[in-house]
Amino acid sequence: MRLRVLVSSLILLVIVTFVVVLCAKALIPAAPKLSFSLCAYSNSPSGVKFAILSLTNRDTCDLTFNGPPLVEFEGTDYLTAASSSAPPDSRLRKADSCILVVPVPVPQGRWRVRWNVTRHTFRESLGPRLRQVRWLGLDRSDTYNVASDLISQ
Repeated sequence: MRLRVLVSSLILLVIVTFVVVLCAKALIPAAPKLSFSLCAYSNSPSGVKFAILSLTNRDTCDLTFNGPPLVEFEGTDYLTAASSSAPPDSRLRKADSCILVVPVPVPQGRWRVRWNVTRHTFRESLGPRLRQVRWLGLDRSDTYNVASDLISQ
């Protein structure tokens, strides 16, 4: 009797594990839900124009901004790296917001800000060794390139 219960439990465990792995493989990670709002412009005494942006994390997990933001101008492939008031690799908690100051080159018209953002999901927290097991479907990157809408100067 105990052997039947043990074998039945083991078979059920294998089936549940198989279903969980298939569901995990089927999940396609969504891009981070990050909203940008332009609060104001400011000028420095040296003539540099700054944009004051509000960023809100509307995602279900924490986000990290990787590297400096890039400023992109409408109708061009011109991207320029910009320093920001955010510390490198700063983490924005879910449902939290922050204010960032980004320098904007003056001559062009409409522009947007781009960042490489990493989502801190459950898969990302499993550690690099477990994520490398390809058949689990956990080897996808949680790093995305996000951009604001075009902003007029």
